[in-house]
Amino acid sequence: MRHPALLLILSVWPALAHAHGSGLTIPTGWTVPTGLDLGLAFGGDDGVGFTLGGELSVVYLSDELWWAGLVTSARYDWAVDHALYAVGPEIGFAFVGVEALAEHRDGDWGARLRLVVPGPLLTGYVGLTTAGGARGEVGLLLKFPLGVQ
Repeated sequence: MRHPALLLILSVWPALAHAHGSGLTIPTGWTVPTGLDLGLAFGGDDGVGFTLGGELSVVYLSDELWWAGLVTSARYDWAVDHALYAVGPEIGFAFVGVEALAEHRDGDWGARLRLVVPGPLLTGYVGLTTAGGARGEVGLLLKFPLGVQ
C-alpha cells in the first residue's frame, strides 16, 4: 500500500518516493538508508566538538506508518580525538522516532540515545552518548535510501 503526501515529513525514505498519478507517494516495506552524520557533541571535560561520520540503517515501514530497524554508525569527535562506533535498534512513527544504540569509544562501551525527527533528506537529532563519559549531542543526518525488492 502507498501513502500520499508524506514525502515532506519522512526523510528516511525520500529517494524511494516518486510521482504516482496526481501526487507523491512513499512505498512501504524495506529500505536501506545510508549517508552522513554531521553534529556537535558537548559536555563533560572535553568541551564542544564537531562530529562527522557515516550511518547505515535497515528499516521497515509498515502500512500504518510505523517504522523499525537496525542502525550502525561510525563517526569521529574532534573534541575527544576519538572515533565512535555504534549499533542498535531504532523505532518510530511517521515523523518522530528514537534510537537506542551500544557505542564504543577507545576501549569504553556505553549507550547512545537519540530522539530523531525526519524531514526531507535531512533528519535532525538530539541525544546523549555515554561511551568514555556522558556528552550531549545535536546534529543532522543526510541519508539516501536504497530500496530493497
